Amino acid sequence: MRKIIILLSIVIALHISCNTKTDNLDQLIQNGNFSEAIKTIDLKLQNKSQLSTDEIEVLQKKQYDIQAVKNEYTLSYDDVYKKLKKQISDLSAQDMRDWKNDYSLEYYLIDGEIKYYYNCIFDLFQVNKEATKRTEITDDKKIDRTKYPLETINVFGKDSVFSKEINIAFSFFQNLDKIPEQDVLRAWIPYVRENNFQSDIQIIDKNIENIIKPKNNNLSSMIYFEHKVDNNYNSNIDWKEFFANPKKTWIKPMKKPPFVNDSTLLLQFIYKYKSKAYYNKIAPEDIKPYNVTDLDYQKYTKETVYNQFTEYLKDLSKEIVGEENNDYLKARLIYEWICKNIVWTNPKAVMGDYAEYTAKYRRGDCGAKSNLFISLCRINKIPARVQGGWVVKPNRGHAQHSWAQVYFNPYGWLPVDVTFGSHLINHQDERIKYFYFGNCTPYHMIIYDDDSEIVPKKEYPCIFGGGAQLGVFQWKGGDLEPFVKVDSYVE
Repeated sequence: MRKIIILLSIVIALHISCNTKTDNLDQLIQNGNFSEAIKTIDLKLQNKSQLSTDEIEVLQKKQYDIQAVKNEYTLSYDDVYKKLKKQISDLSAQDMRDWKNDYSLEYYLIDGEIKYYYNCIFDLFQVNKEATKRTEITDDKKIDRTKYPLETINVFGKDSVFSKEINIAFSFFQNLDKIPEQDVLRAWIPYVRENNFQSDIQIIDKNIENIIKPKNNNLSSMIYFEHKVDNNYNSNIDWKEFFANPKKTWIKPMKKPPFVNDSTLLLQFIYKYKSKAYYNKIAPEDIKPYNVTDLDYQKYTKETVYNQFTEYLKDLSKEIVGEENNDYLKARLIYEWICKNIVWTNPKAVMGDYAEYTAKYRRGDCGAKSNLFISLCRINKIPARVQGGWVVKPNRGHAQHSWAQVYFNPYGWLPVDVTFGSHLINHQDERIKYFYFGNCTPYHMIIYDDDSEIVPKKEYPCIFGGGAQLGVFQWKGGDLEPFVKVDSYVE
């Protein structure tokens, strides 16, 4: 089979029958002809009856990837040069060429123009040490990364259950003045998922009725409601009071957002729950063989459009795992390699397989790093999937976050956080070094397990970055960008 050189790992090598049907499309994307590629995809999707489910999924992913890349890769050469010149006074055209060629500055060719990632300068200083040395950037933060792992280890060392009461508030302000009256807004609001680690969930306050809470078997936990648009519905709300004097003392006051007006929908959901930590000393010799006929085993070891078994990743897997036969130790080797080799950068859209991109360019956010771990585990027939939501810390710090889960028999599903683990991977104490391989503090707030569809099913992809972590707002005209303020508090 002839080899095709693909820019940035574009998808063509899935074990599905649609490969020959997407060759021309891949060539268009490779050449940067995004507009023509979108037209080609639209034409193909008009004849869904002639396509398999896998073929439709591949085309829809390409469609989403193209749109997301166009949204995020918006800077011209001049834009980047002017911004970078402010931080590197002796910046030269040769520097720009070098950093473009080694992909320290991330870009795509889009319809004949080179477009750089909108946050490429920050990421440049994450991945390129030489560029960083030429700035005044210093990292003076002395963060004790061992504090929360040790807190968990010490409590469990006394055979105790370690739990915390977590409070979280999601405040949304969605401007609906462009949506016609009587049209219906559909909304999905993040909600902590009830499971063995999260319980006693209580909604403390909300300002909208007729909500539908998620069922326990929903892998993505979202409150759902529909709202018929009425441009007068907020006329009685005192915005200044709402933002300047929150109902809870731990909610930080804020200035009224500049776009808020009488046609802005204000939503607030405040809830609390009990979160348990997990710590278990696993003996590799106690790991039992998998039941390969189990449906979950088959589901979470298979290749998908989001976890592809590319030749690059299969070769990398062999390099990492070597001759190791124990599944637990294989997964730990993968964990260690990612922690040591993948630099954290901002989340971004990429064309094609995210895991291969992350491995090749040695960079990625928490989702990308977790996705790489999952793909490499599945290549080794070790069940793995994504899990995520937020991290909520006692200092009222909070952030969107995702990590992985890996399954070992007889221990079940265990959390694996290669992002937090990267800060500890060179620690001398192995309890700390491998803490985030199979254990977690009570500060990981779980909203979703697996890369699952939101329930009830949304009509459009979330091209503005909304999802199980930030909420989703859609109407018949498409997806809306969520504007959300989050506050948290650990009792």
